Amino acid sequence: MESPAPFSRFPVVPVEKIKQVFYPYFRRWRDEFLDDLPPAIVSRDDVNYSRYKCRNNWFNAFQGMLCLTLSQVTDPLYTEIRDYLDHLKSEVDWDSMRTRGEIERANMILRKVAAYIENEM
Repeated sequence: MESPAPFSRFPVVPVEKIKQVFYPYFRRWRDEFLDDLPPAIVSRDDVNYSRYKCRNNWFNAFQGMLCLTLSQVTDPLYTEIRDYLDHLKSEVDWDSMRTRGEIERANMILRKVAAYIENEM
């Protein structure tokens, strides 16, 4: 399986580590984080600050975890993840707040990756 060029520096992560360490993050992000778009940039004073998916930090963490998980995923999900990572690398304006569409696309990948880990690994 070919590694995506911009993400090839990441190691091959054993399946057990993905299940034991990464999967709880994917599950928590899917089930406990907020899809809401607040009217302004989220302040650290907001009680839900760390739970908003619209934050760049959430997208950075999600992207990093996807890169590390990619080595154990097969097609067609592998290609979907690569396309999504390429999208984040080239088409996302990291200086602005995330959009509803970006959150929905992240959620779609998140649901598929969590299901893949649950059922295919």
